[in-house]
Amino acid sequence: MMMAAIRCGEIARRGATRSALCWAARSLPARLGSTAGARPLPVDDGAGQWRLQGPHDVGGAAALLDGRIDTSPGAPPAFWERRAHALLVHLVGSGRLKVDELRRGIEQLDEKRYASWGYYDKWAASMATVMLERGLLTEDELDDALGRSKPAATAEFSAGDAVRVLPDAPGVSQWRRPHLRVPGYLFGAVGVVERFVGVFDDPEFLAFRGSGVPQPLYRVRFSQAALGWRDEGAAKPSAVEAEVYASWLEPASHAQLAAANAGEEAARPVRAGAAACAHGHGGHDHGSRYEVEARDVAAASPEAPGERLTEALVAALSKNGTIDLEALRTAVCKVDELAAPDYASGPAALGPRLVAKAWVDPSFRDALLRDAQQALAAHLHVDATNATAPTKLIVVPNTAETHNLVVCTLCSCYPLSILGLSPAWYKDIRYRARAVRTPRSLLAEFGTVIPEETTICVHDSTADCRYIVLPQRPYGTEGWSEKDLAELVTRDSMIGVHVPSITPQ
Repeated sequence: MMMAAIRCGEIARRGATRSALCWAARSLPARLGSTAGARPLPVDDGAGQWRLQGPHDVGGAAALLDGRIDTSPGAPPAFWERRAHALLVHLVGSGRLKVDELRRGIEQLDEKRYASWGYYDKWAASMATVMLERGLLTEDELDDALGRSKPAATAEFSAGDAVRVLPDAPGVSQWRRPHLRVPGYLFGAVGVVERFVGVFDDPEFLAFRGSGVPQPLYRVRFSQAALGWRDEGAAKPSAVEAEVYASWLEPASHAQLAAANAGEEAARPVRAGAAACAHGHGGHDHGSRYEVEARDVAAASPEAPGERLTEALVAALSKNGTIDLEALRTAVCKVDELAAPDYASGPAALGPRLVAKAWVDPSFRDALLRDAQQALAAHLHVDATNATAPTKLIVVPNTAETHNLVVCTLCSCYPLSILGLSPAWYKDIRYRARAVRTPRSLLAEFGTVIPEETTICVHDSTADCRYIVLPQRPYGTEGWSEKDLAELVTRDSMIGVHVPSITPQ
């Protein structure tokens, strides 16, 4: 079960599908200890060394070089996504969250779930993790905000009953790595109850200081064949008895038990990564559980996993006084402004105005390239600092010899105060992987062909710098006004995937 320990059945009755809410974003905090002095990373403790390259670190990844990127503008962010963004702004502004904490929570997702969750779904999961870590939110507060009701006691079994272990964690909202007391080799296995042990507090809730319904505990006996293993050939076959909580068990027929003990393939347990399916397969292939859930969400889910979690965070944090709803509304209005299509493009937009001014005013151009933030403050009275972190804005000019391209291979760092919210393709792992490794072919996908004699310089915004490309002024625009020139400049040309021209591209 997950940290929030939300029963999917309960949430489904409130309008979300099980697949959507059980799409897991596991984000256990990984603490590396103090960074004071020259302290090295911890040595291997027998459980494996720290993995330095997480699923977010995709720059140059060979597995992401094939296929095309969707370069279309994409749908505008939904209200809940803008609200999630605003919640981050509010929490950072009030000193209750640091952007690097948000990043760390996202970076610690496992690969498959990192790939399957949406951009703001990951934000919601990470913010929930940090709020719980900081003690600004309790398990019970979050569970109650998510609509938890105390479930009825689970089914009871007697000695001799045939039972099946669930093939996956019982219906819960898996936005965080669970603490499970059922070993994976038992998932989906059919056995027989040997005895009732007693009733215990559910450890899968206790691990995260939560509370759940006390669980009956049973000792269940499984044959080697039922576990999908070959017997060692002894006269008497071996067996395994394991302790399994009632929440993990469902009734099985004695025919299913007999089939399992006979080693029939259809009765074999589900191994890690296999799809959980309660019905007969009839020869069809489901794919992995992640693929099944992704298809279900794409086909039928009216609600993204992060939507319910964002709503719950706002409700719980406002109720306990951590956030101020009026300040959050102000932040939402600002995010709405950043999301507007005309924020980054058009003659009134800041980005096109600064480019057009640099094209006609050499002194401004020099100041912009020397210190962009100071130049914008002095000439356009604009504060170009990121609202959630002290960033440095750098303007890089295209020339006949060099074409510049901006990316963030680790996440989505981007000068949103100038360009508005980043487009979906900028956050796409394929764009992030290819930009640094195959920039020419990447640009070709956007319809931009760079001459072979021109160097492409990719600027990877991995820390506290934000980059804007200053495109070359198109030929044939001599004598144009700044307003007319600004009409030629788009957000994409300031990222470097397009080149301004007089003729439409």
